[in-house]
Amino acid sequence: MATTLPETIIKLMEKKHYPQKTTLLLEGNIASKLYLIQEGIVRMWHNHDGNDITLKFFQKHQLITSFGSFYRQEPSQFSIETLSDTSVLEISKQQLLENITQDELNALLVPLLSQAFIKYTDLFLDRIKHKPEERYQQLLQDSPKLLDLVPHHYLASYLGITPVSLSRIRQRQKENGRH
Repeated sequence: MATTLPETIIKLMEKKHYPQKTTLLLEGNIASKLYLIQEGIVRMWHNHDGNDITLKFFQKHQLITSFGSFYRQEPSQFSIETLSDTSVLEISKQQLLENITQDELNALLVPLLSQAFIKYTDLFLDRIKHKPEERYQQLLQDSPKLLDLVPHHYLASYLGITPVSLSRIRQRQKENGRH
């Protein structure tokens, strides 16, 4: 889903380039920047008792931050890292507040927070309602390029399965001519 930002905010944003495996936000820190991805792939993940749980992948024209942390200035429950060389437009919350009113910031963030909430609710329900093979099929349908661009252990984490299970699912899909 592409994100549309007001041109006044885009003009304030700074173009940056980050190499692959750069941490843009570390879990536990307060999110102070908003990123609009221009090129590359970024993932949001959570460390659950030493297990790396991928929550979402972000690509071109998507906005990313830990929205709850950015909005409330509380420690983030997520880390954000680049999976490839990535170009972004970025802006700090301080820059935003210096250039727009709190009401304008709320008008910008409330729809983004709502979209994020809906996406995470869908992800939660998807994990309850669908078997791993069905989630894999949905990923194939929604984002087929991710299969070639993202390491499979991150895809497995995103699907809520082990890399071995993902390998088995992929093998069955190939045998059935669906991949």
